[in-house]
Order: sequence, then structure tokens, then C-alpha cells
Amino acid sequence: MPIFDGGGFEAWIEVDGERLEEFDVGEYENEQGVPVMACWVPCVSGKEFKIGFSLPEKRVKYTHFALNVSMDGSQVEVPSSCVTRDPTVRGPMVLYFGEELVPDGSATRSFRFGSLQLTDDDSMHREFEKLGEIEIGIASVAKLSRRCTASSEAARQVDHCLHERRKKGISHCVEFGKEKPYASDMMDSVTYIGSADICSFQFYYRSIDTLIAEGRVPTSGSGIREREGVRSHSGDLTPATYLPTLAVIKEEPKEDIASLPKTLTSVPNKADRPERAKNKPSKDKSHGPRTRSRVSTVTETPGHSSSRRENATPGPSKAPRRTQAPPHPVEVISISDDSESETSDYESEIEALQDYAAALAKECEVKALIAKLKSKRKRGRIGGPQKERPAKRVKK
Repeated sequence: MPIFDGGGFEAWIEVDGERLEEFDVGEYENEQGVPVMACWVPCVSGKEFKIGFSLPEKRVKYTHFALNVSMDGSQVEVPSSCVTRDPTVRGPMVLYFGEELVPDGSATRSFRFGSLQLTDDDSMHREFEKLGEIEIGIASVAKLSRRCTASSEAARQVDHCLHERRKKGISHCVEFGKEKPYASDMMDSVTYIGSADICSFQFYYRSIDTLIAEGRVPTSGSGIREREGVRSHSGDLTPATYLPTLAVIKEEPKEDIASLPKTLTSVPNKADRPERAKNKPSKDKSHGPRTRSRVSTVTETPGHSSSRRENATPGPSKAPRRTQAPPHPVEVISISDDSESETSDYESEIEALQDYAAALAKECEVKALIAKLKSKRKRGRIGGPQKERPAKRVKK
């Protein structure tokens, strides 16, 4: 459960050493104005559980605390439910409660989820107001003392036999295991600060099927550790019937680009085409179906002739414009046509672009060489007029 913002307190429930998944977490204030954190958890009949609680370091250093636990509307005494302040504590104090202390304090009984008994006897029309609920309240304590156990009351017997009409989606209850001897014969006596708790935590436990049917468990998402939230010692979920059936979404296979048809069904408009050379030959206005072909990138180095496409006719050359050379090799896409004049026009344009790229490369090389020579001349490494240094004036 999320940490209570008002004081840093936190509570949770564990089964077989695993923390139960919490659903539909919310916060509200009860009739006494106490902030309450509430959530829903899954349960399995016959499984023992423990309540975990964390107290912040800054609170434990200066204050005593008492924890009040109730299950199915009945108060439950737990051993070591009072926390004495400890100025030397480092980090949050974590406590676990997994057993009930019988009234005479001589034995304990473990907590366990049990199945609710249903009957059709009309005489059993009694109400269990908080059936299916575990509540933990935390209160500040001004005075904490120890007293001898004087009660001889026997351990209470749990009788959760409910009429069918009063079920309301509840199928489980809290029951207790066999008694185990408890060594301590002392009990805590406390004096509370104020008349209300600091905060309270409520856990509504239901079967996983009930939680799914009520829409409290999301059917998809990566935020759920397990749908049931309970693991056995072997690591397998038990029982398997509690896992909901999830729809498997098949991923559509991605289309391979190489397998797509290369024939274009439409011809791009004249306005969308790249600007062509000024001295272009006349071409036929009729267009047929075109195929898109990719031409390999041409990169030239100074002193070497540029490679030409086979069966290409030389086209008009462009005067090189004084622009910066492109940072990357130019990739040219050619669109071939059934018409010979159209093909000749596109190939001549490619030739012009190749010549232009070669001219730009040479121009860049010349500029780099000029800059290098100027740098050497400034450093006096090549001949040239030398500036006379002014004579130093010496004071007499």
C-alpha cells in the first residue's frame, strides 16, 4: 500500500513471504476525521498470512506507539503491539504480526484465510458489518507500562456461518490456527494521546475471481506481479484456477520493404519535381507507367575522373555555383520512362549534377591549399617580403 503522506507509515499483507498485490487503492476520512488508506487484496482459503507495518525513524525516536488490529469487525490482540520510543534507531522500524494472543496471554494462534460457511437457515439472518475486512490503526502513546496478565478468559471461537442472502460477494473469513504456548506472562498497559488514531489502514480481502468480476483487477498491463498475488514455496501459483484467462494479441507481421512492388501508379506533378538544368532538351509530353530505380552514390576525389553510368549520353555542363560543398555524398534517384527522350533527359541531368559535384570538390581543395599557403607565409616558412622589426629603445 502506498505510504501514508501524513506521517510516513506503511502497512501490507504477506503470504508465504510474498507481499500481496494491492488493487483499487484510495484514501478517505472516517467519521472521527482519521485519514484511512484502503485497498483490495486477493486471498486463498487455507493460507496463513502476516501483517507488515513500517514506522518512520523520525517518529520512533520521540514517541511511543500502539497498534490496534481488528479482523472481520472483532478486535484482535497481537504480541508486541506497543512500540517504545528509541532515540538510537536508524531507518524505519519494520514489524510483523502473524499471530493472535489469546485473552489469558498463555498462547498464540496464527492468522489464516478460511472459507465462509453458508446456510439457508432463516434463524442465521445475522449481520457481519465488517466481514472480509482487516484494519490496522496506529495511535500515539503518552505512557507505556507492563502489567501481569490476570485474565482467565478462554480463547474466542470464530463462528462465521452466514445466510446465503447476506453473502454479497464474500466467500472468505479470517480464522485462527492451533494454539502455541507463549512464554511471556506480561501485557502492555498504555495511555493514549488524544481520542483518535493517527491513521488507519483497511484491507478488503476477496477471492481473485470476485475481484476480477467486480472490475478491481486490471486484465492487462505490466504493473501486476501476479493476478493471484500468492506463491507457494516452489514458486508456482496455487491454485492455478485463480489465474484469469488473458486474451493473446497476435502481432501482425511487418511487411518487408524489399517485397513491396516497385511500380508507381501515378506520376508526380511538375511542381513537385526537382529543378532541372536550364539547357535541357525537349521531351515528349506523353507519360507512361514509370519504375523507380535507385542509382548508387558517386563520390569523386581530385585527380580522378568521375565514374559514369553505362550507356549514358553526355549532357550539357553546368557552371559551378559558389556554394559550400554538401556535407554528405549526394544520393540521386532517377525515374526511368519508356520514352527515349525522357530517359535521355534524366541521364543528362545526372551527368550535369555529377560535373557540378566534381567542380565543387575541386574548388574546396583549391581553397584549402590557398589557406595552407597563407598560413605558411605568415609563419615565414616560404619566401616573401619580411617586415622589419622596430629597434628597441634602451634607456640611458
